[in-house]
Amino acid sequence: MGAPARLCRRLDDLAGHPLINKEMLRQSQRAHPPFGDYLAAAESEIARIHRTSGTTGTAMNLALSRRDAEQTAIVGARAQRASGLGPGHRVVHCLNYRLWMGGFTDHSTLEATGATVVPFGVGETQLLIRTIGELGITAISCTPSYPQVLEQVIAEHYPQMKPRDLGLRLGLFGGESGLDDPEF
Repeated sequence: MGAPARLCRRLDDLAGHPLINKEMLRQSQRAHPPFGDYLAAAESEIARIHRTSGTTGTAMNLALSRRDAEQTAIVGARAQRASGLGPGHRVVHCLNYRLWMGGFTDHSTLEATGATVVPFGVGETQLLIRTIGELGITAISCTPSYPQVLEQVIAEHYPQMKPRDLGLRLGLFGGESGLDDPEF
């Protein structure tokens, strides 16, 4: 699968290989619903189907075999471990499980690090603050803008508390742009 290593020794070598973009995938799914003609496994081998929200155009379907799902978790876990997450952490996952395909996929990668995962989803910030304290959460997986919301809710509803009192040691951020913005 993929290009042989001997054909891709430098980044410039990729230019000689066909690449697929999102519009090509959309066209394929319109012409051959529901998965398009890029499906790499028999439909009977599909273990999970994710659907994008469609905020940038038509919603898209992503079909994963069990092996695809396992490999996604393994690769994602490498990135999460590189951020410092692993056994001994208790991470609360505050990304949406429905509106975008990363919610559940990110949950799987968090579990694959060996950390204990608390699936929380979005909203209910006061409940989240209590959950972090009651369960001894040490890490949070959320959008880059959410810590500011946490800070505001703490100031409004828990004036005796400072954000540092939550005891979070690690933040894992994704799901929206802005990480390169110093304001975050």
